[in-house]
Amino acid sequence: MPCQDVVVYCVSCIKSMAIGGKVPHHMADLVLNEETEPQETRIDVYHDTLNKYIDEH
Repeated sequence: MPCQDVVVYCVSCIKSMAIGGKVPHHMADLVLNEETEPQETRIDVYHDTLNKYIDEH
């Protein structure tokens, strides 16, 4: 029986599960009783943001 709620441990997994229609729950968020927010799921936008951060730091 398929499950909609999935426990994950990395940011890429959060995004992948959200894109795949699942509800991701990051392990740290579960421990801290926080919601897991997939944030940006478009890979091109995510990589652009990540590259800008790397260039600035």
